Amino acid sequence: MTRTSIDLPEDLVQAVDKLAGEANRARFIEEAVRARVRVETMKKWLEDTEGMFTAEKYPHWATPENAYAWVRELRRQDNESLERKWRGRIPS
Repeated sequence: MTRTSIDLPEDLVQAVDKLAGEANRARFIEEAVRARVRVETMKKWLEDTEGMFTAEKYPHWATPENAYAWVRELRRQDNESLERKWRGRIPS
């Protein structure tokens, strides 16, 4: 753990203390900062990957209907593969 010192407006400190209590101030602020870091990290990931999966490259993801049809086809293929693999091995 690294100790750091930050200046906060008095009204913000009072609001934190009212919610968490003075004894829990540091933990409250840590949790708030962690939550913000998670959000900002996810936003960065989204920005970095924007346009990676386009409808031109992946037409089966272009619309919900296309995605549904694609998943149904994959499942059909898997079922056929399993049936071929296990044909005659499972008693009916």
